[in-house]
Amino acid sequence: MEWQSALPFDTSIESAIRPYNLEKNYCRNPYNSDRPWCYVLKDTFVDVTSKFCNISTCEGDHLFNCGVKYTNTSGWFASPGFPQAYGIAMQCKWEITVAQTYMIEISFTDFDLQPGSDGGCLYDKVEMFDGDWPDGSFTSLGVFCGSATPPTKRTRSYILTVKMSTDYVNNSRGFNASYVSLTREPVGCAEGTWLCADRASCVLVNLLCDGNPDCWDRSDEQNCECHQIPKEVIFCPPSNMQPWPTIFPNLYNHQNVTEVLQSRQLRQIFDDASALTKYPCHLQGWFYTCYSFFPVCSARRRVPPCRSWCIEIRDRCQEDISAELLELVPCNDLPSENCWEGTDLTEAKECYYGSGQNYRGSITDTVKGKPCIGWESRTYELDKYPWANLEQNYCRNPDGAERPWCYVGEDGEWDYCNIEPCSGRVCPDRGVPRRVIPLHQAKAYYWPGEKVSYSCEDGFTLVGPAISECQRDAKWDPEEVPTCIVDERTLLLGEKLNRTLYNPNLRPNSDKVIITVEGLVSSIVNVDETIPSITTDTSFYLHWNDPRLDWEPSSYGDLQRIEFPANNVWRPSIQLLRNANPDFRGFPDVNVAIKEDGEITWTLENLVVTTCDLNQYFFPFDNMTCPVCVHVGGKFTSGDEQGDEIRCREENSTEGVMNCSVSQAVQGGEWVVLVNMEARDNQACLMLHLRRKPTYHLCTTVTPFIVLSLLMCVTFFIPPDSGDRLGYGMTILLSMFVNLVVITDFLPRSGNIPFIGIVNIVAIVMMSFFMLVTTWVVRLSRRETEMSQCTKVFFLAGCARLVLLGDMRRASEEDKSSNMDGVTLINSRVVPESDRLDDGEAPGGSPEADVVTVLKGLQAVMKSNQQSLEALRESLEGWKKGGPGSDDREAGESDWERLAHVLDRLCLIFYLGGLIASVPIIFYYGNGRIVI
Repeated sequence: MEWQSALPFDTSIESAIRPYNLEKNYCRNPYNSDRPWCYVLKDTFVDVTSKFCNISTCEGDHLFNCGVKYTNTSGWFASPGFPQAYGIAMQCKWEITVAQTYMIEISFTDFDLQPGSDGGCLYDKVEMFDGDWPDGSFTSLGVFCGSATPPTKRTRSYILTVKMSTDYVNNSRGFNASYVSLTREPVGCAEGTWLCADRASCVLVNLLCDGNPDCWDRSDEQNCECHQIPKEVIFCPPSNMQPWPTIFPNLYNHQNVTEVLQSRQLRQIFDDASALTKYPCHLQGWFYTCYSFFPVCSARRRVPPCRSWCIEIRDRCQEDISAELLELVPCNDLPSENCWEGTDLTEAKECYYGSGQNYRGSITDTVKGKPCIGWESRTYELDKYPWANLEQNYCRNPDGAERPWCYVGEDGEWDYCNIEPCSGRVCPDRGVPRRVIPLHQAKAYYWPGEKVSYSCEDGFTLVGPAISECQRDAKWDPEEVPTCIVDERTLLLGEKLNRTLYNPNLRPNSDKVIITVEGLVSSIVNVDETIPSITTDTSFYLHWNDPRLDWEPSSYGDLQRIEFPANNVWRPSIQLLRNANPDFRGFPDVNVAIKEDGEITWTLENLVVTTCDLNQYFFPFDNMTCPVCVHVGGKFTSGDEQGDEIRCREENSTEGVMNCSVSQAVQGGEWVVLVNMEARDNQACLMLHLRRKPTYHLCTTVTPFIVLSLLMCVTFFIPPDSGDRLGYGMTILLSMFVNLVVITDFLPRSGNIPFIGIVNIVAIVMMSFFMLVTTWVVRLSRRETEMSQCTKVFFLAGCARLVLLGDMRRASEEDKSSNMDGVTLINSRVVPESDRLDDGEAPGGSPEADVVTVLKGLQAVMKSNQQSLEALRESLEGWKKGGPGSDDREAGESDWERLAHVLDRLCLIFYLGGLIASVPIIFYYGNGRIVI
């Protein structure tokens, strides 16, 4: 700071001003210090302090200079005054340059600079650059401060620049650094790049002669001279453009015109030249090609095509031109600034090419007349499309939309801009004929894809297309402009339904309105017996007369019938009766038809679900009645209260419908359906009489019941001692329950049970009872006690003969075991019964009598042996035929087992008899009498 300004802080220096020439803010040494110094402000910028100045001694001591150029292959340098504190307000620069085949590696052995308060390098710092900073090409290697030693850094180039900056306050010791040279590998350049003259780096071809050095030796900006395009180049410039100065190398690294004419890229372009010269996708396609081979030269600087121009042509022509051709010059390699935008030098009007991605004009309003807002608040577009030149509030097309656009609201609202394409391919406004009303915003021209629509004044009808679209060839499709002609229907509608003359809330007259009706059942959609209900496609045609709506046909072009919106005329209130659909909200609104005499026809058509009356007793020979009825007026009012009356129409006025004198047969699946119509008082009904086709249920429901009932009889033929008898009977019983459930699934759950269901229940009850009896019979057959004689006589003799089993009694075991046709063995002697002595009679007799007696006894014994052998033979035959279980059971059965056979036969007779007898009884007494 100036010495004069420091006086208030140090008054002792006032007498020394003149001897020491304390002028301005020059460094001086009034107190004979080690070296010159000056006052500086402290960090607070309020108090002052003294600091030594960065001035070397004339004797050339060890102090380092503030900025030196080094060319040795290795060396070291330090901050001024090191290891003492460096000076204030210094800007030092050390530049190290070695041979072009080397690169530099720098290391710091000591480092101490004032750090920033926030951890950054806000005050004192050292910066390193790879290259010639600031005039040439360079890359930052980092910024360093504080006491931490920076890492070793290695350059890519052969130039290293070190810059040191200090502030006006505190200082530290500084740094000490050394460097060495390292051999660099040879550089190879890829296609599309150019090797710098120092052969140390490669730069993109489109960066040559662009005014900014990109090579470390600045060779990319040398030998830049502008030349005219040679005359032997006949394809550039295009015929409608003036020649421009050009420069080499071009974007393909061609060094002269000869290389251009012999290049592979030019052959590829000419192979696809038709796509460029005929302009199928972009008018400037060939212009861009010329600029890529012969870039514009201005003030010895090459001006390459802009990136936005490349993107515009690429996006617009990617369907017409091969991808290989479009990528000859990658768009991302082109600059976004200081480039050629592709504007025709002879073009004076404000317009855009292609989709306008390269548009750089200054139009700021939209087709709707809204002003554009600035791009500065659109962070997304600014970050994603830095090449799109999003400046101020100009119209642009960064995202490849159909044409340039802009934002018109802070909430993201946007609109296309009012800019005409340079191709002139827009559709001009065709105007509108008399009585035609345009339904679009009128403009001077319309872009391809925009549509215009037309309408007519009241009482007129549009003739021709109501909508036309602008095509890409700048023609309207369709080309015809519509016109308007008088419409008698519209005139009639306007006159008759004029709200001042006609009120649809008022009845046609004060008398009772007579409504005639016709009906039609188009189809039966579903029949549900379990509710029961029916779903039908039903139509009612209501006719009444409204004298307010009649007209003279000759006054309206002989118009005799017209349709009006139903809400515009008076209609009776209609209710659907017996509705079974909770979602039904009424019949849909349809137009009403009106005749010249004022007769109105209103059609009510809908899918309706209504309840039915089912007579299910004779299932599956049952029938059902399903009335589909509409009620005029309130649901609980009569016709007299409402003032309306509904009647059947005498003659059908609608083709294909029916009145009360006609019946109609309708297909109904398993039902035979006959429909007729009834109308009385204030309701009309379509009566559907349904009769079931029984074949299906006879086969699936009735037949299984009969078969199961008969199979129950088999239970009584199974032997009592068989273990399968009870299991078989229980299986049949459970099957009957299942069959009963099947029957009830087809029918509504009501108190009336069908005939087949009652018979099924009776059969189940009888089966259950006889299963209990069978259990008792099985238990009885296993008894081993002696059966009474009365039981034998009644069951084994009488009942057995009654059930056709014969006399099942048998002789006593005693008689059978000792009786051999009147012969008895006594004391090992065979004695006839007639010769047996009574008790107390002494044995004995004549010898002749004994011989006769013995012979008779032998005869009896022989006969008995014959019977035993015969029984043995029969037993063996039985074993031979059926095994051990097929022997004559009857011979070994007990009386109780025989009794079981008799009881089984009785149960069979009673089961069949009871089942057969129940059928006529249930048939007679069941219908209407059995209610559960």
